[in-house]
Amino acid sequence: MAYTSVTAWYDGLPSQAARVDYNRKVSHWIQGAAPYYESSSTLAFNGKTGININHSEGAPGQVLQIRKATLLGPLTARDFSGAGFATGTVFSIYRDPRMSQFLSTYLPDIVAKRPEMTPKVTEEDHEGVHSIRLSMGTEDKIQESWWFDPARGMAVLGYRQTYVTPSGRKLCNLETRVTKLAEVAPKLWYPMEAFRYQAWYPEKDDHFAGPSRILEEHRRRDHYLATKVVANDPNFDRGVFSPPIPEGYAVTDRSHAPGPTTLRGTR
Repeated sequence: MAYTSVTAWYDGLPSQAARVDYNRKVSHWIQGAAPYYESSSTLAFNGKTGININHSEGAPGQVLQIRKATLLGPLTARDFSGAGFATGTVFSIYRDPRMSQFLSTYLPDIVAKRPEMTPKVTEEDHEGVHSIRLSMGTEDKIQESWWFDPARGMAVLGYRQTYVTPSGRKLCNLETRVTKLAEVAPKLWYPMEAFRYQAWYPEKDDHFAGPSRILEEHRRRDHYLATKVVANDPNFDRGVFSPPIPEGYAVTDRSHAPGPTTLRGTR
């Protein structure tokens, strides 16, 4: 993903109710007619049925209005996974980009399945902030760590996943750093800016220096930036999860297809 601008609404997990308006989504176009592919669309699930409304698509500067909508059956968290980094959810209360599980339920589940991952809790400074660190696993094998801010509602400050390769080299598979938090409701803090780094071999003198896991590829960094976040709005209208189809759009009805709906082939 090169760039994504979204407006999103969530009611708990995406599998309960969610809507994401992809105002502008620019992706690398693999073997396409141009280096990048641009689109705009809306994906929504009201708890019973879903809808995918496609507004436009094409190469940047040559975007065409397509005006299509598809009525869908029940959606899953996986269908909304593409928005996890653009909405900031993966920097807060969710376990992973699929947003299929809250962190509070993931931790006891993983310990029940893998007793060697029993969490260890310590206090330390993280990026200059006094924090609570929760670590699972061991540094010489596989380890996951989260840093929480006790002064700001235990908001997530960072996450790191490392493992040691068979050659004995330590690989940082994933790291996130939250650089700005805002109190979006009383005692509820949400990330307004964060960074995500993926797959490199840390150097001893600089954790963020070192070659990428795949030497032929560039180091990857994702930057998340929010302009406005509202939480626990008492006047929230759940009708937002059932967006109307604009006039003149061609409609395909897949809502009665057997089994859960899975969106495939989306760019």
